[in-house]
Amino acid sequence: MDVAARAAGALAAAYLARKDRVGLIEYGGQLRWVRPGSGRAQLQRLLDTLVDASVVFTYVTRDVDLIPARILPPQALVLALSPLLDARFVRAASDLAARGFDLVVIAVSPVGPARAAMGRGGVTDLAARLWALERRAQLAELRSRGLTIVDWDGDQPLDVALAPLRRPRLRRILA
Repeated sequence: MDVAARAAGALAAAYLARKDRVGLIEYGGQLRWVRPGSGRAQLQRLLDTLVDASVVFTYVTRDVDLIPARILPPQALVLALSPLLDARFVRAASDLAARGFDLVVIAVSPVGPARAAMGRGGVTDLAARLWALERRAQLAELRSRGLTIVDWDGDQPLDVALAPLRRPRLRRILA
């Protein structure tokens, strides 16, 4: 969660520095948002929200149709950060892409941090390798559905992970 929140803050700062409007939708068990805006005050609102961001367990599924158009305008570029561990998020991202949003999913890999927390060992190494293989298969399946997926381990700079994208709107941020 910490890695994704820091990445979201860095992306927001970069887009706001280019005078773009930036909003935030938190979709982690609860559905919260910050209305799109620009300027230093908007960056502070976004960072304050990211500090409080958390994953809340719930059986209730919030549909992205509940998000008002003023929060998620039809021409919006959506950068979604997730470890892709919750099928509800995957369905929501697929729904946004199907509705025509310019969507890029930044898949924050949980494998490295989990492996570091467990320590070294034969079983741990094998489990991490199997998890990484399952994750690669999941990302390939999502790409086959037409989603733009960027696999990011959280260690390398985010702009390195985003560099292969050919979308002009993303290229401006990396320039």
